[in-house]
Amino acid sequence: MDENQLIEAIRERVARSELRNDFAHLFAAELSAPATTAAVDGAERAIGYALHPFHRRLLTEVGNGGFGPGYGLVGLPGGISDVDGRSLVELSRMLLLELSASPSFPVSFLCDWGCGVWGCIDCETGAVLTIAEDGLKDSGQTICAWFEDWVSGAALWRRVFKEEQRIVQNPSTKLPENIVITSGTLGVPYVRRR
Repeated sequence: MDENQLIEAIRERVARSELRNDFAHLFAAELSAPATTAAVDGAERAIGYALHPFHRRLLTEVGNGGFGPGYGLVGLPGGISDVDGRSLVELSRMLLLELSASPSFPVSFLCDWGCGVWGCIDCETGAVLTIAEDGLKDSGQTICAWFEDWVSGAALWRRVFKEEQRIVQNPSTKLPENIVITSGTLGVPYVRRR
């Protein structure tokens, strides 16, 4: 599917509020009106680099956050923010301050997966990454492939989190039960390909 077809497929999924993001069936998922080109230009000046062209299209043609994988794309100022009220600009600045070794390439936030794990993008290559306490990891996908999988209904979170089965004692019945827990993130440390 080309980028124009993909944008249209995303719009179709986003039009259904219960499918707007991966957790919309649990939490109401708002959608912000698309960002203006001026708003994106201002955000890029504020973070000091250009967003990936497809990320920019999503923000200006679909909506300024609230849709997509995880809890949905984090928008620019004036759009849908993360659960703590931070915009993509604030989160991108935070990334540069909090990483022990800032990447030598532009990285921007995409979405919150929960549990301190974020979806990010290498703004130059379009590689989708995760960032958690164990650093930047490569998902093995570009933003277009990632969104193609999302519109097809793939459970992308299963590609982000390691899952382990554990046996625990049910506090009510005192019987053993199998549960699944998340125990970190999948992927390999991100090494930028030149």
